[in-house]
Amino acid sequence: MRADILRVADDDLRLVLTSTGTGTSNQLSVTGDLALDPALSQTATNASINIFGQDVSRDTNVIDDLLAGITLRLEGPSEMVDDGLGGQTAAPETVTVAVDTEEVAGALEEFTKAYNDVMSFIESQFSYNEATETSGPLAGDFTLRRVQSQLRAIVSSGYSFEQSPGNPFAPTAGGSVGGSISNIGIELEAGGRLSVNREKLDEALALDPRAVSEFLSGRDRLTADPNDANDFYDEGFAQRITVELDELVRSGDGALAERDRAFADRLRDFDDSIERFETRLAQREESLILRFSELERIVAGLQSQQGFLTGIGQ
Repeated sequence: MRADILRVADDDLRLVLTSTGTGTSNQLSVTGDLALDPALSQTATNASINIFGQDVSRDTNVIDDLLAGITLRLEGPSEMVDDGLGGQTAAPETVTVAVDTEEVAGALEEFTKAYNDVMSFIESQFSYNEATETSGPLAGDFTLRRVQSQLRAIVSSGYSFEQSPGNPFAPTAGGSVGGSISNIGIELEAGGRLSVNREKLDEALALDPRAVSEFLSGRDRLTADPNDANDFYDEGFAQRITVELDELVRSGDGALAERDRAFADRLRDFDDSIERFETRLAQREESLILRFSELERIVAGLQSQQGFLTGIGQ
């Protein structure tokens, strides 16, 4: 809520209350002995739209939960036209929905860049420097090798959909293993790097944008139980990436978290060994100090005897 003081005249000050939200859920209610000006009062209303014959109401003019992947921005009331019965009705509006190829390509390019960065980092940990004759800090680490292998397997696998065998980018005809990501324009280059082939991606989106979306995201689960007979589900490329990465980076029991714990345990063992060794060194130091102190006492006694004997000889 926002409150402002409106100076109408020197002796006429008015309090203006304005809701900062929209819709009937943000209707202001004023109680007490305040005198309200009905001419300045407005009743909160929701945005209303009739789509496919269904009346829909929302508390905002930006509706993004009505149609999957589509955001409707209601700019104002519809023009009223004659309904042919002597009354008025809202004129229909035609909305054309097109695939935003630039946004899709941008998202895929961000993914391929992130993938390539990860693979470059992994290789830098394995690389051997001939000049210094040293290997990377994680050379031979089995966990990092596992991450590298899993990522390579995901981008090189084929995808076939049992629940949607008609997907043109993941064919199942002839017992094939399905389509690769190159079918939608994600190319696997030499060296294991990924790139986006814009021409092929645009062709795929022009052919069947819904099938491209399904290839990436798979089919949604119809039930919460994957063992349910009614659970129709096909795992898409992005879905598999999500599942595999979650198993790797999940906090607590992910592969990298477990490896971190293993390294932490080893560091604690090293610290314990160092502490024990330092304790032994301290004890040894104390023993040597005592022995040298005793030696100094004996030497001092000998020096005293020497002085005594020397005095007798004179």
